Amino acid sequence: MKRIITAALIAIIIIGMMAPTAFAAKIGVLDYSVSTNNVALTKEGDGSFTITVPKPAVFDKYAGVEFEVQLSAGVTITSVSYSIRDVGTTGPKLLPSSPGKDIYFFSCSVLTVNTLTANLTCTVNVSYKGTGAASFTVNEITLYAIDPPHDLSSFVSEKTTKINLTPFGGVIGGDPGGGNQGGGDPGGGTTVDTPDIPTTDPDLPGAVFPFTDVLETNWFYENVYYMWKNKLMNGISATLFDPYASLTRGMVVTVLYRMKGAPDVSGLAMPFSDVAEGVWYSDAIKWAEKNDIARGLGGGIFRPNDNVTREQMAAFIFRYAEYAETAIPEIIDYADFADQAEISECAVEAVEALFMAEVIRGKENNRFDPKGFATRAEFAAMLNRFLESGE
Repeated sequence: MKRIITAALIAIIIIGMMAPTAFAAKIGVLDYSVSTNNVALTKEGDGSFTITVPKPAVFDKYAGVEFEVQLSAGVTITSVSYSIRDVGTTGPKLLPSSPGKDIYFFSCSVLTVNTLTANLTCTVNVSYKGTGAASFTVNEITLYAIDPPHDLSSFVSEKTTKINLTPFGGVIGGDPGGGNQGGGDPGGGTTVDTPDIPTTDPDLPGAVFPFTDVLETNWFYENVYYMWKNKLMNGISATLFDPYASLTRGMVVTVLYRMKGAPDVSGLAMPFSDVAEGVWYSDAIKWAEKNDIARGLGGGIFRPNDNVTREQMAAFIFRYAEYAETAIPEIIDYADFADQAEISECAVEAVEALFMAEVIRGKENNRFDPKGFATRAEFAAMLNRFLESGE
């Protein structure tokens, strides 16, 4: 968890060193809302969205809020401005921190005392002149309160929210491909199923490929089309697929669960304490754990919202093949990647088998990039090749 420490917070640390303290103790889970998940930029790329953080009832007053926001990789954000205010009060002015590379931190500089008394909003104004789809992912929001004399307590959000930016004039092109970071949801939850529109595909009467950010000239077009046609991956909206966004563990198992026909899991108990019943990925996680496709991270934790790396994506698909008793063909010989030593031992067999089956491929300079986040386009490509290899 990356963190920007303001001068005021440093002062708290120094004071806290003078006496025993439960510094930065997490005392609750914070929720928040975003004004929109799809910002249509105008005037050559100007648009905005607002994040609202409710004041926890346990505090009469609190000291500050910090936001961690991830830019999508491979895009240029020409400018970002933001303002934070305590709604309904005339409290102190709140200043954002300086932006970091690809990650922006919005934080309040009032951490010396609890002075905020109502909900807090952060308005993010964006200017982007690119031609591809861009996005923000709200990775984390933390609300701080200072318990007398100087202990710092926090409420931390446990969800991520994707805000998609559609450039002025629409999407024209995109980055040709590697492991870009972002968010997105190919499985359920906030995704929108594609509408039925007059079609050109004889196999899909009454429907047409709808995603304006996936062009026939993109390397992944056929893969995304296959996943959409077979109803394995939704878009993030009716017209956007968001190919460069990364995946989460919950998303991956949801798609694999759909591939198997969404078997009935009503008799299975949820094995993970951090996965609630009734969430869009709940049944998929129970099914995947039962069949050794997805494993927890120890201590009864699954972390459904954690991003999936390229080596983890290979392991998921490899274990699915074992479960489904799908033969993985050996089409080509395996040769070590330049970063072979970086592949985790538990993923080596999966990477080698799927490479020899031409399901996965490397990147430039003979790199596999095992720890890089897998994108929605990469996942669509791997699954398309995997399903075709077993035909």
